[in-house]
Amino acid sequence: MKGGGFPKLVLWLEKLDLLEWTDTDCDGNCFPCLEKLLLIGGSLKPEIVPPCLVSIPTLEMIKVKTRKENESLVSLVRRIEEEQQSYGNENLKILIDYY
Repeated sequence: MKGGGFPKLVLWLEKLDLLEWTDTDCDGNCFPCLEKLLLIGGSLKPEIVPPCLVSIPTLEMIKVKTRKENESLVSLVRRIEEEQQSYGNENLKILIDYY
């Protein structure tokens, strides 16, 4: 482990109801080694994409499992995808499963 961090990181958020995601790290570098983001169930409705999820060069995949009516979560993931592409991450995979 370099600098006490994680060389590879998976962030798994399950059944989380979230209206606001506040980034306390000013430079948006909370997860410098994040490879996978899993959002399972729950409801995420932040109005803006959390800065800590925008410029992560190591992010390879976002996987979502949600109800069809939870378009706010899918919309958030698509905005993260757009932001990642603007930072040059063209290889990000988005997997969305509905239940």
